Amino acid sequence: MILEHKNQRYAVGNIHGLWLSGTKDDTPKRIEQARALIDFVGKRSEKTILCGDFNLAPDTKSIAIIGAHLRDLIKEYKVSTTRNRNYADMGKYKDYIADYMFVSRDVNVKNFWVLPNEVSDHLPLLLEFS
Repeated sequence: MILEHKNQRYAVGNIHGLWLSGTKDDTPKRIEQARALIDFVGKRSEKTILCGDFNLAPDTKSIAIIGAHLRDLIKEYKVSTTRNRNYADMGKYKDYIADYMFVSRDVNVKNFWVLPNEVSDHLPLLLEFS
């Protein structure tokens, strides 16, 4: 979706990354997905905001590929979890981060939060920007 505000254009996107049972680690397909995503974003002229359930652990090469081109607000804001008690296997799989918010370096981030509202097994992300 393209948003316009004060003569600025923002490409805002949501992604649900490849899901594989029991793992959030890199696979060739997930690395390919990260590269394709960055290739797509790199062709855009708008400022970029990208969020969603990437189905990736924070320490994967896939997240590093994306983070080399976009600001990783989960990492930057030292978020410890984007999950809640509705996800019964969080402790079993050590799967505390499911969702990410990435922005291009030209987005002025005023604030970023992970809200406590339990609407699913994922916590909502909120970005204030200009």
